[in-house]
Amino acid sequence: VTAIDSHYSFFGGVVEWLARRLGSTPSGDNTRGIIILEIDGLSRERLETALERGRMPFLRDLLTRGHCLTGYDSGLPSQTSSSQAGIMFGNNWDIPGFRWYDKNEGRVVSSRNPADARAIEAHVSHSHGLLREGSSINNLLSGGAMKTVLTASRGLDTRPAEQQRGMEDLYLYFLNPYLFPRSLLLAVIEMGRELVQGLRRRLRREWPRAEKIISWFPAERAACTVLLRDVGTFVAIIDVLRGLPAIYVTYMGYDEVAHHTGPDARDALAV
Repeated sequence: VTAIDSHYSFFGGVVEWLARRLGSTPSGDNTRGIIILEIDGLSRERLETALERGRMPFLRDLLTRGHCLTGYDSGLPSQTSSSQAGIMFGNNWDIPGFRWYDKNEGRVVSSRNPADARAIEAHVSHSHGLLREGSSINNLLSGGAMKTVLTASRGLDTRPAEQQRGMEDLYLYFLNPYLFPRSLLLAVIEMGRELVQGLRRRLRREWPRAEKIISWFPAERAACTVLLRDVGTFVAIIDVLRGLPAIYVTYMGYDEVAHHTGPDARDALAV
């Protein structure tokens, strides 16, 4: 229990276990692949602030070893579905927001709704999506991926073979006697952390904040910052071992907490 939050050693062990289980061997294909890790809602300026405060030691390590940090203009609106459409398809035309009122249909369209996400992707997609032959994990759009896991736009019309590939990875995660219990324990700890931090924000009269200390938010935070994070990382590791050419994972924990505490808040940057 005391070492359960040691992510580096944990996922290192996961890699060894999966390599044995999947019989993975280094691919003879020398072509390069791409892995995109999206920290939802995090701007470059706030990322630099987190680096200065020592919040992202691994990324700081990469930068000291010669990697560079460059800006990316997502255009307007600067929100998840239009940004992912631009990255995955090079086209984010006519996506006015995360949710908007469609006058023609007389209803609110939401990027989080699977049917609406599927319609958004159909509107911007083409046969050369960035993730073709690859995988989409924890995303709103699929980028034309061969395999999707927890991807909104493929929630209703997933092809049987594609659905089977994604479900097999989830089975590996949830049925393992160590992987899922570890995440579940960390999720409970995260809920307790939010209760304590929520009380502290209230006593200090910090804004913005969730109005109710006891609400659904602690559970939402635990799901986004722990469960989806661990599932996403686990599936991405499997796909690296399989040699998939393109992998896109979204980590939405910072965005979820920042919506309730403010994007510069200590609690959000810690996530």
